[in-house]
Amino acid sequence: MKNLSISTKRLQLEPLQESDIDEIYAVTSHYPEMCEFLTFDPPTSRKDTEAFVQFALPRMPEKEIIWTVRLDGKLVGLIGLHDIARQVLAWKVDGANIGYWILPEFQGQGFGTEMGAAVIAEGFGRLGLHKISARYVVGNIASKKLLAKLGFREIGIQEKQFFRAGKWWDCVWGELLNKNTEL
Repeated sequence: MKNLSISTKRLQLEPLQESDIDEIYAVTSHYPEMCEFLTFDPPTSRKDTEAFVQFALPRMPEKEIIWTVRLDGKLVGLIGLHDIARQVLAWKVDGANIGYWILPEFQGQGFGTEMGAAVIAEGFGRLGLHKISARYVVGNIASKKLLAKLGFREIGIQEKQFFRAGKWWDCVWGELLNKNTEL
């Protein structure tokens, strides 16, 4: 895999590796409330986290890229470009979906904006993506604010998009276009 490391003013983003399993499990298993709006449940065992990493690694970097996000060597979150698609039948699409989480004690300090901007720059720059999409669960005010800061335009609501925790949830979709790929 080519070097996909990214450095920002305060953060180091490194592609996900098997060696990250224990650290990811250690932090996510202590913050079940952090997973309320995420697409996964908090891991209840190291094996859960290992399964997540083992699912992701063979897909990298063609179908997705997940980065660990570190501040002074300490894991503060994950961010990824998921469902990377270059071609769908006769259509060139060059798109991906962005997803992320930040540990509660690091929220509200601009890390989401910093890591999001870095990954968007990577997606539009070196990866040559045309569009990056995002979604957040209605009610997730932090994600709504972050995506607005990053320049995402809300394009619609998917009603009752998924079932979790005993109810159906609505999602807001947003998108960001790479102005350098416009014809």
